[in-house]
Amino acid sequence: MSDIINEIKEEINQERLETFFKKYLPYLVGAAIIFISAFGAGLWYKHYKTNKIYRDGGEYISAINKIRAQNLEDGIKKFEEIKEHDSNYAALANFNLASYAIFSKDPAKGSQILSEIVANSSYHATLRHLAEMLKIQTDLEAKIINNKEAIDALESYIKKNTEFKFSAQETLAVLYLNENLTEKALVLLNELTSDPKVPSGIIVRSNHYKALIVNRQ
Repeated sequence: MSDIINEIKEEINQERLETFFKKYLPYLVGAAIIFISAFGAGLWYKHYKTNKIYRDGGEYISAINKIRAQNLEDGIKKFEEIKEHDSNYAALANFNLASYAIFSKDPAKGSQILSEIVANSSYHATLRHLAEMLKIQTDLEAKIINNKEAIDALESYIKKNTEFKFSAQETLAVLYLNENLTEKALVLLNELTSDPKVPSGIIVRSNHYKALIVNRQ
């Protein structure tokens, strides 16, 4: 069973924190555009608030462009400024600061930033849910929590039925395998491969994990 676990964990880790910007940058940029559109449509009815949202959105995208151009110092400085603003762009900036901390080999700082996003009720729920999921993954990979603690956290998270439930289920299935809970893992993997709402990438990986288990039993 250990060789299966190692192979699965290797594939999972290839897509996690080491490729944070590549994996989540499109989502974060898309979220920024959504916020601009929503607020511009009158979700916040006060004129000065709307102007502030446009300003924060422009600054956020400017910071993203600096990161894309490999100008990390200026990009991080801009994110530090944006995080102090009173808008959801502060949450988006904090995501980037968390990932930078993790890339800089300071997962404890990254985890703390993610915790602050989760705890801030003024942020959009989707962003808080994403932060909670990433915090569990960060704490697990940095060994801030052990497998059993991560299992408890993921089981609780999945019950909330958030937008990132399927990613949580995939991670939980791998942890079940790591703890030799093969039957529980297969139940989750079967759910993931049979639900049409699950993203195709997760379905492909789940089928792969199932095949590994069956072929090596």
